[in-house]
Amino acid sequence: EPEERPLSHEEIIESIKRAYNPRLEEHLMSWERDALTWLKKVLWSHEWLNPKRHRVLPLDFVIPVTRLWTDPTFVAQYNAKIPNPMDLTTLECKLTSDPPGFRSLKDFLDAASSIFENAMKANRESYEANDTVGILYHTAGEHLAKFVRYSSCEFFHPLGYGNEGGWDFSDAGAKATRDEMDGKFMHPTGSGWEVSMDPSRKELYQWGEKEVLKILKVLKSNKYHKDMKAFKAPEYPVDYDLYITKRCDIYILEEKLQNRQYTNFKEVVEDLRLIFLNGLNYNKHFREVNPINNLVYEAAERMLPILDGKLNQLRLDCVNRLGMQKIERAYRADKQFDASMQAKEDVERKEREKIESVANARSNHLISIQEYEKVKAGERPDAASYEKIKQEQIEKVMEEKKQAEEAERRAEEQAKKEAEERGLRMRMTDRAINAEVEATAMRDTQEEVEAREREEELEREKQEEAVKVAKERKDGTFLK
Repeated sequence: EPEERPLSHEEIIESIKRAYNPRLEEHLMSWERDALTWLKKVLWSHEWLNPKRHRVLPLDFVIPVTRLWTDPTFVAQYNAKIPNPMDLTTLECKLTSDPPGFRSLKDFLDAASSIFENAMKANRESYEANDTVGILYHTAGEHLAKFVRYSSCEFFHPLGYGNEGGWDFSDAGAKATRDEMDGKFMHPTGSGWEVSMDPSRKELYQWGEKEVLKILKVLKSNKYHKDMKAFKAPEYPVDYDLYITKRCDIYILEEKLQNRQYTNFKEVVEDLRLIFLNGLNYNKHFREVNPINNLVYEAAERMLPILDGKLNQLRLDCVNRLGMQKIERAYRADKQFDASMQAKEDVERKEREKIESVANARSNHLISIQEYEKVKAGERPDAASYEKIKQEQIEKVMEEKKQAEEAERRAEEQAKKEAEERGLRMRMTDRAINAEVEATAMRDTQEEVEAREREEELEREKQEEAVKVAKERKDGTFLK
């Protein structure tokens, strides 16, 4: 019978979906709808997890591992290590299935995180053995498990979720998670902020600069025009600096961006928030007596949470990007190292084949002569002696190769020594020439000094003669 054709990636996904009875979205509970939205808009959109996007790394968390690698030995070993396997397709199917596959948001998020924790656990041994694929899946799993925790906090905390049995989306839990991310995002040198330094291009084109420009574009949009009028390029009151130590508005921030004055995300974030914090701190003193101050104060109150929401997303994107870049650089370096080692092994293999080919040719010639002599003498050819002859010829060829390499090394050393001697002779010749030039220059200089002294002596004599003549004219002795 013909062999069964292996299923494609899309066919495996369809076969998984057919195993579940899905519910309509309107029949889902509220937490299930929120979880489905997070799964589709956040997790599925991650660059490493979206099957429709070009991926730098050969990662696949979309279908079960045992459907990717179907070798029976591997499947048995994997199932022994991972008793509760999970993948993204199964996760979504279980969330919407009838009956429900998860009892709570905690169960769902535990399952989502287990996809990547399983990758770490299954590849721990190969990771410790410095296997390239093992290192990739272990480090990628660790990064994506953190991404699940960070992104779920940013998604579910604004929706009012609290402590979901270990997944703390309360105000305190969200602050702790953001503080952990700020260890990288607000780091003075390790935040990943890069500055556009090409003088031929006026536009800002680095990732961080463009993300900040996107936030500014949202703040300046018609949607927030009414609230942002006081913060774009305001006319500051005369007593403003008595209450505010550092001015900041949209115009000042854009100018600092264009002049490449920011060196990290921390500086940009502080200036962005300062725009509205200054509005609160100044206008709180006068809002009770001046309606304009009250309007500006209320506008700052409305805009600061909107800005913080954008900064929370920027923080998540920045930390995710830093982790991805680190893993992708390491993977490319490992691949280059593996390629160089493979090339080295190929060269060594070709050398061995060449040696064996020469040795076989020689030994075959000797064996043919020996066989002829033995047959002629009525003796039976001995296979063991033939093998010994082949081994001796291989050793002889290798010894000849070694001697040739040694002769080549000695020739290179001799050539290097001769080159050094030529260089030494040239340097000595150059020194002699330079010494001669210096001596000639000194002689020329001495002759010039003596000529100048003679000229000065003649000039003195002329002056003395002129003084003498003038004195004689004065005394009248010159006419006598």
